[in-house]
Amino acid sequence: MSWETKPLLLKNGLPIPQQFDPALDEWVEYTNEDIKALRGELALVKTELQTIKANQLSGDQKVTLSGTIRTEALGTGIAISAGSTVYTDERVNAEKMVGLCFRVSGQVSNIVATPQFRIPVPGVTPWAVGTVVSGDAPELVVNQGSATTTVKMTRVYGTHRRWAFKNNHVGDLLLLSIYEVREV
Repeated sequence: MSWETKPLLLKNGLPIPQQFDPALDEWVEYTNEDIKALRGELALVKTELQTIKANQLSGDQKVTLSGTIRTEALGTGIAISAGSTVYTDERVNAEKMVGLCFRVSGQVSNIVATPQFRIPVPGVTPWAVGTVVSGDAPELVVNQGSATTTVKMTRVYGTHRRWAFKNNHVGDLLLLSIYEVREV
């Protein structure tokens, strides 16, 4: 690695723009053509960075999925009385990640949706509560409208799962629709 031992080219005691040429085994000054080519490459990089930044701010960035995404309706028209909890049917876990989208008749922020996971044990069927994915966990909510909430994907644990919906409102609410999004 003679480039480490060769002295840099200097002009008035300061290094000048240069590159090491292995064929000549010495540092050579950049030509005007080299500098023009570098400026062109720099302009392309700047343009690409501006496009990336604009896409990140606009939400148009592209996402690559590592699996297949499937959507399934889990229920419609489910009444939840004040202070009570309802559960979706149990599902066998064959997925890596699950997400949820649900519509409520009103007061969507008062519905707390939680995935629950378990591994069946003969005679005992404990459910372990997963991460709260709405209501009390706004950092996980992707889009909370006046009646619709879409939540981020959550990792699947155990062999079985279900969703719990708790109504923290003082009045009865109606779950208009529940959809699960799965990455398999």
